[in-house]
Amino acid sequence: MTSDSSNNVAASAASPASGASTATSGTTCANCGATEPWGLASWCPRCGYYPAFKTCVDTGPRQDEPAEAISLVKLIPAWMWVLGAGIVGIFVISLAARVVLSPESGSRLFWMIAQITICLSAALVGQFAAFLSGAPGSDKASAFDVFLKPFEIWKPSIRRLPENAWCVWCVGWGLWGVFCAMVLVR
Repeated sequence: MTSDSSNNVAASAASPASGASTATSGTTCANCGATEPWGLASWCPRCGYYPAFKTCVDTGPRQDEPAEAISLVKLIPAWMWVLGAGIVGIFVISLAARVVLSPESGSRLFWMIAQITICLSAALVGQFAAFLSGAPGSDKASAFDVFLKPFEIWKPSIRRLPENAWCVWCVGWGLWGVFCAMVLVR
């Protein structure tokens, strides 16, 4: 092979690469005709045209279009709003019991004991229900796990949210009610 033929082969091999570099340098997009620079990307920043595959790729929201604002209301699931509403409700009821019931009478003590009993029972029901929802899928689960491994039994229930949200509500409201009874009502 002569040196002239090897130069022709090298020149023909270099021509597609130089065509790709002009496409990525930002001169003009073959798809949409945009002239903005591509930077280090291999596709048009405006339409997502990828010249190597002669197709468009999704580049996300366009820069000239405003991105949709994500509100906090949309990010928080509905079961969590119910949990928060219950927590606020328990706080308000406990605070009202403190204001309305006199500390000298036994009614405030009775209220506190009743609130602790009901809320602790609700928390235990939620904990036991979480255990029962996860126990059939585990060969290592025992009844003592309700008390000895309280966080371990919640993994299957957390995976089944929002279906098992009532278990979370029972435990959350129950523990919060016990706390409010001991701190606010006493």
